[in-house]
Amino acid sequence: MSILARVLDFLGLERNVAMNIAAGSLEAIGVCLWAGYLVKVLDAMGAAGWMIGFYATVSGLMAAVAPYPGGLLSDRLGRGRALIVGSCLSLMGFGIYLVAPTWWLFIPGAVLLSFAGNFRFMGSQALVSDQTRPRRRTISMAVGNVLGRLPGIISPPLGGALIAFMVARSKSMAQAGISEDALQTQGLLHGFRWAMGITMILVCASILLQRRYYRLPPTGQNSGPVHPIRVFRSMHSDLKRLLLADSVVRIGSNLHMIFVPLYVLNVLKRGYLEMGSLLSLMTATSVIMYIPAAKLADRTGQASRRPFVATTFLFFAAFPLALVLAPSPIWLIGVFVIAGLRELGEPARKALIMDLAGDREGLGRRIGAYYMVRGIVVFPAVFLGGLLWSWKPQAPFVLGSLISTAGFVWFVLERVLFAREAS
Repeated sequence: MSILARVLDFLGLERNVAMNIAAGSLEAIGVCLWAGYLVKVLDAMGAAGWMIGFYATVSGLMAAVAPYPGGLLSDRLGRGRALIVGSCLSLMGFGIYLVAPTWWLFIPGAVLLSFAGNFRFMGSQALVSDQTRPRRRTISMAVGNVLGRLPGIISPPLGGALIAFMVARSKSMAQAGISEDALQTQGLLHGFRWAMGITMILVCASILLQRRYYRLPPTGQNSGPVHPIRVFRSMHSDLKRLLLADSVVRIGSNLHMIFVPLYVLNVLKRGYLEMGSLLSLMTATSVIMYIPAAKLADRTGQASRRPFVATTFLFFAAFPLALVLAPSPIWLIGVFVIAGLRELGEPARKALIMDLAGDREGLGRRIGAYYMVRGIVVFPAVFLGGLLWSWKPQAPFVLGSLISTAGFVWFVLERVLFAREAS
C-alpha cells in the first residue's frame, strides 16, 4: 500500500467520499460569507423578533420534513444523483435570496434551502456509511467536517469586510437628507447580494464537479419498509434513546441560536467585522478538535464514541448561558471557544447513528427517519425563541441552556438505566 493510500485509509477517505467533501466545501465557501449576517438582513428589512422566529420556524419545519424524502431519494436514485439534486435546489434557493426585495420573500428560499441541505446531508451520511469501514466512520465524518468548516474560518470575516465596505461606500456616495440608518441598511443589503452572487457561482462549479467525478455503483432494489412510521418502529431502541437526548438538546439550542448574531450586534453593540471574527474563532476551535477527537472516538466503536457525544451535549448547554453572563466584550473570545467545542463529538454522534441504523439496505430511510422525527420535535422551539426574544433578549438563551442540560443528563443516565438491555 502506497503512502498516499495509507493516509487516505487513516483519514477514512474513499474517492466518492472525498469528492462529496470537496463539493460541499466549495459551496460552504460562499454560504459562510453571508450566513452569519442573514438574521441582521431580515432585521434591516423590517422583520420584528416574532417575524424572524416565524421565518426560522418555517425553515425548521421544512428541515424537519425533508430528511426522510432525502434519505429515500438517496436509496432510490443513488447517493451521487441525490447529492446533485440537493445542489440544484440550493442554487434555486440562493437565486430567490438574491432578488428578494422584502423579508417575507426569503421564506420560499428558505423552503428550498432546507430541502437542499437535507438532501445533501442524507446523501452524505449514507455515502460514508456505504463506502467506509465501521472503525473509520468517525474519522471520515471528522475530515468532512474539518474541510467543510474551513470556509467558516475564512469566509465570515471576508463577508463582514464586504458588508462594512459596502456600508462605507454607501455613506461616501450618499446625497443630503439620507439618514444614517438608511445608509447602513443600503450598504448591508448591497454587501449581502454581492456575497449571494459569489455563492451561486461556486454552487454551479460544485454541480459540474460532481457530475464529472462521482464513481458510484448502480442503485440496488430496496425491499424494506417505505412508510416513515414503519421505518421508525424498526429502528434499534438504543437509536431511539439517542434520538430523545439529541432532540431535547436541540430544542434548547433552537430557542436561541438564530438570535446569537443579533445579540452580539444589537445588544452588545459589537461590529460586523468583530462578529465575523468571533464566528471564525468558533469554527477554528471545532476544526482543531475534530481529528484527534475522532481518532479517539473510533478506538472501540460505540463505547468510545458515547463520551464524546455527551461532551458535545454539555457544551450545547453551556454556550447560551456563557454568552448572557459574559461580563465584558473580551469574554466573548472564551464564549465562542465554548461554541466551537459544541462540535467536539458531532462526528462521533453521526457515526453512532450509522452504527445503530443497521445494514446498507434502507439505510438512507432509517437515518432520514431519525432526523425527520428530531426536526419535527425541535422546529417549534425557534418560534418560541422569537416570542421570548421580543419579551427579553436574554430569555431564550437562559431557557435554552436549561433545556439542553436536561438532554445531556438524560443521555448520561439512559446508559445506566438501560444497561442490561444494551448488553
